Amino acid sequence: MTLAPTRSALALSDLSDQALRVRAVEAAATYDTEMLCLVLLAYMRSGSRQGARTSPRTLTAYQVAARDYVPWAQAGGVSLLRPGHRDGGRYLAHLQERPSAGRGRRGPLAPATIAQYVAGARALHRALTWAGASDASPFLTTSAPADRTPAIERRPPYRDELELLLGACEPRLAALLLLCAHGGLRAGEALAVRISDLEGADWWCAARVGNCGACR
Repeated sequence: MTLAPTRSALALSDLSDQALRVRAVEAAATYDTEMLCLVLLAYMRSGSRQGARTSPRTLTAYQVAARDYVPWAQAGGVSLLRPGHRDGGRYLAHLQERPSAGRGRRGPLAPATIAQYVAGARALHRALTWAGASDASPFLTTSAPADRTPAIERRPPYRDELELLLGACEPRLAALLLLCAHGGLRAGEALAVRISDLEGADWWCAARVGNCGACR
C-alpha cells in the first residue's frame, strides 16, 4: 500500500512530454508535496530500473522521504528545480543532527532511516529529471554513511523463539540453527561447516547439542 494512489501516478506517465513537464515544474516550484509524490511514484513505476517490479515497501518509503525532504527544502529556501550542488550534503547533515521522533525512540535518527531519506530525496530529483523539469543532481556525490553497529546488535537473534526451537530439534538441526542465528551464516554456509573450521568447537558443540555429527 502506497501513500499516493498508483492509478493517479500512472496517469501522469500517459501524459505527453510537455504536459508532464508542466505538471512537474509547477509542483516543484510551489513545493506541492502531494503532486511531487505522484511524479515520484510515476517515475518509480515506469521510469526507474526496477519499473513496475519496484516493491510497494520501497514506494512507500520513498514517499515518506519526499514528504520530509520537500518541506525542508521549502523552509531552507532550496529550489527543487535549481538546487545548489551542496544542498544534498546540507540535507544529510540536517538528518544526522535531527533527533528521532518515532516510536518513543530518543537520540539521533538511525543510520538506516537517514539512508532511506537520502535515497528517497535522490529518487525525487531523478523523477524531476525523468519528467523533463530539471537536470540537477544535488545528491550525486552525497551518500549516507554506513551503519557501523554490529549486525548482531541491529538484528539480534530471536532468543526466546530460538530456545523453543532448540528444545524440539534433533541435534544436527539444532547445530545448524545456532550457526545461522549466532554465527550469521546462510543456510548453505552452515551446511558446509565442519568442526575443523571452528576454533575450540569440539567441547562447545558437544556441550550444547551433544555428539550430533553435524560438523564432521
